[in-house]
Amino acid sequence: MPRIWIDPTLEMAYEDDDFTDPWKKSEVVVYQHCNTGSSRMYYAWVPTIARHYRFIRVNRRGQGGSTVPPPGRHWTLKEWSDEMGTFLDRMGIEKVHVIGEATGSYVCLQYAYDHPDRVHSLTMINVVPNEEDSKLAERPGMRDWGPLLERGFEDWILGSNPERFDADVVDPELVRWHAEEKLRQPHGVSVEVMQGMGAHILQDVPQMFVNLKVPSLVITGESGVIHNPETARRVQEMVPDCKVAVVDGVFGYVAHAAPERCAEAWLEFARGLG
Repeated sequence: MPRIWIDPTLEMAYEDDDFTDPWKKSEVVVYQHCNTGSSRMYYAWVPTIARHYRFIRVNRRGQGGSTVPPPGRHWTLKEWSDEMGTFLDRMGIEKVHVIGEATGSYVCLQYAYDHPDRVHSLTMINVVPNEEDSKLAERPGMRDWGPLLERGFEDWILGSNPERFDADVVDPELVRWHAEEKLRQPHGVSVEVMQGMGAHILQDVPQMFVNLKVPSLVITGESGVIHNPETARRVQEMVPDCKVAVVDGVFGYVAHAAPERCAEAWLEFARGLG
């Protein structure tokens, strides 16, 4: 996997796929992964997107093979956004479509908010409208992640899987592989970020939503305790120019349970831009 130095403390790993016609100048899509995730988890998006766009999947600081910082870092959307901007500068890329899932959605939101002139479009997957909605353990029907974390990182990942996938619909081997990929990530980073999401990381999200100046899309599954059409449409009501794509028959982690359908929904959205 290629890597590029962002600053003296961060060597960022990324994947860069481009199967567009070589005589055409293709636009660029940058994908930001979820917390406890990596670029590898979005492999199934590549065939659909990379045939029409240069498709770059980046790995944020501390995950996916990028430099792991010492414990106790104060994680912020602004820092992640700035690191993405530096990555684009180093790569010589002026303007992009940005797609993110969960935590990655908010990183892309911050970048689109800060640099609307460098963003063709913003797509957010499994995003919620405000900080309170991110406190998963307080929502009815959600598993209490606190005791799971106390027992250990693996218990947290495996114990919360029912909130990610519908076992009656999704291939159990996908669920297993997805959990294994999460468990490969540095545990301390994942826990710090998750705790920060409920404490300070999302505090500026509502005001960024209402002041966005780029075309936006929210992708969600048909159902989910926290990620569902209702929360997606609440985001849509806040964002000035926003569409919603609902992937029917999918619960929870739609980007992984139905990647091809998500990618097709994104292509339809992108082709409809001016």
